Amino acid sequence: MYCPKCKNKTKVKDSRAMPNRNGIMRRRRCIVCRHNFTTYEEYENSQNITELRALKEKLQRVETIMKMAQVILKAK
Repeated sequence: MYCPKCKNKTKVKDSRAMPNRNGIMRRRRCIVCRHNFTTYEEYENSQNITELRALKEKLQRVETIMKMAQVILKAK
């Protein structure tokens, strides 16, 4: 993250979870000009991420079953 005043790099001084906003508040300080500012970062929709992970696991199970079926059919 870069300083809004002088455009140099910054360091995080403090981070706090914000459950009511589904994100994180970070206090930052510029390394060069020492300007302090706050950023607010929101999490991506965690429900969508959970659903995507579940779908990925189902796909992996289906692929495993398909491979097993191919092995069985070749054996016959």
